[in-house]
Amino acid sequence: MSNGEDVEEMAGVDSSGSSEESEEEERDLTEVLNNIADYEKTLRENPYSYDTHVALVRARVVVGNIGKLRSSFDRMSKAFPLTEELWLNWIHTECDHVEGKEDVDYIIELFER
Repeated sequence: MSNGEDVEEMAGVDSSGSSEESEEEERDLTEVLNNIADYEKTLRENPYSYDTHVALVRARVVVGNIGKLRSSFDRMSKAFPLTEELWLNWIHTECDHVEGKEDVDYIIELFER
């Protein structure tokens, strides 16, 4: 299973299960948040760590904070040319969070890059 599939699996966790599942989800989320802190620290020390940028973006997808995810994508795009897959992931994520014209304009800007 690829890292992308891992992220999709984690993001699709059903929170309507038992308390045991809820505890496991909470542990998973805590682990992801700890990983994010580690990735941020690594990027402060080495802003050109490609794999760390990718891992940070994937972890931010799991957490779902669009502002921080957008910031992570943007920071990575300034350090590296993004692959087609990363551009599409960014655009699809933005499309999932559209709330108004401002968001649509932002997505159009991404296409223009």
